[in-house]
Amino acid sequence: MKIKEVISKEDWKGFLKLPWQVYKGNPYWVPPLIEDEKFRLDTKKNPFYHHAQLKCFIAIKEGKILGRIAGIIDENYINTHNEKTGFFGFFECLPDYESAEALLSAVRDWLKKRGIRYLMGPFSPSINDTCGLLIEGFDKMPCFMMPYNPPYYIEFVERFGMKKTMDLLAYETKTEQNKAISRISSLVERLRKKYPDVKIRNVNLKRVDEEIKTIRNIFNNAWERNWGFTPLTDEEMKSIAKRLKPLIVPDLVSIGEYKGEPFGLILFLPDYNQVFKHINGCLFPFGWLKFLWYTRKIDRIRGLLLGVKHKYQGTGLVSFLFYKSWQKVLKRGQYKYVELSWALENNLPVLRSTRLLNPTLTKVYRIYKMEI
Repeated sequence: MKIKEVISKEDWKGFLKLPWQVYKGNPYWVPPLIEDEKFRLDTKKNPFYHHAQLKCFIAIKEGKILGRIAGIIDENYINTHNEKTGFFGFFECLPDYESAEALLSAVRDWLKKRGIRYLMGPFSPSINDTCGLLIEGFDKMPCFMMPYNPPYYIEFVERFGMKKTMDLLAYETKTEQNKAISRISSLVERLRKKYPDVKIRNVNLKRVDEEIKTIRNIFNNAWERNWGFTPLTDEEMKSIAKRLKPLIVPDLVSIGEYKGEPFGLILFLPDYNQVFKHINGCLFPFGWLKFLWYTRKIDRIRGLLLGVKHKYQGTGLVSFLFYKSWQKVLKRGQYKYVELSWALENNLPVLRSTRLLNPTLTKVYRIYKMEI
């Protein structure tokens, strides 16, 4: 068994292509876009690494790559939480515990040498990107920008000594009009009288720079008290917007304003995993044709973000924002299901609101942590 730092082009090629070996024949796994994976790992192009370090490793045995992992140190997380915590991410491994243990040990040792006290993850590369280890819902295809992994990863991580620190929950419900939406409708009518100056508008992609500032301001304010929160920099928000712009449906991204001040945000995205399932990681040369064809067949969306600034929490305006956005989803008629993901297991206000829709808990993702 040999653990090797990923440096050469050949190493990177093996690192990126390993998932195709791990998930061969798995009907639920969705191949990631290779170019997107490269960007998330690119310390020069991805602005996340302006405040973070990355070190990637592969496990090799008899010339064959059996596993991969990344160690991550995010100074913004450390400064926000005043805790010397590093992450592991991009973890994939064939069913061989020796490889998994060696990879996790390599990250632990790399972090320890840099004064890090805790190891947490998986974050690939941060809580604002893909995170969590799937522990329930292996018989369902993951939604767009959500992870998937074999069940044996749980045993590998826990055998190494890591323990649960937080669960992330994913719920699914139908988008059709139901009793819960009718109840919210009554609440919205009362709110309209109390807050006559409320406006719910679509994101304006013609004013991207202004909208980015507005969304970042809402995000960093609304989520700052949540577990694991790490603020997004202006560069990171611009990068995310650039990557998602071709995928965004403007009337599925709503901004709430009260007396002209933005107070909340809701973001639905079509479940592009239903498209990427057919592309096998490459848009070129013919992947774009498949993308255009299968995009028309998407019948599920993901409720990615729903947040309201602190000063407006408890006012009921979140119901106004959600109801108006839901009406836009219904009006489109294409989407039959919505996955609400993810919600922190300790975010009781969000869980109470979510359960009003009578959803089904379909997937659970776990964040692990250990002292090193």
